Amino acid sequence: MLVNKDLKKIKNKYKKNELINNSKKSIIKNFIRKINIYLLDNNKEELKKIFIKFQSYIDSQSSKRLIHKNKVSRYKSRIMKKINNLTI
Repeated sequence: MLVNKDLKKIKNKYKKNELINNSKKSIIKNFIRKINIYLLDNNKEELKKIFIKFQSYIDSQSSKRLIHKNKVSRYKSRIMKKINNLTI
């Protein structure tokens, strides 16, 4: 009986962590959407502000191993490349 209770606790813990991780990944996707909107609007000032927030958030999630560090690096480099190619 004890084993079953422990298994239920572990299962509930995994479900809880999955929800938390999914919400964090959703925040990252929303950051990317906002950045793409600002890119289309050519709003470089707002873009830099949100990119700084995005960069710090995504680095923190990388250190917690939510996202792989190479994927984080790829995200940042692609977005910076787009920002640098903006002409205002």
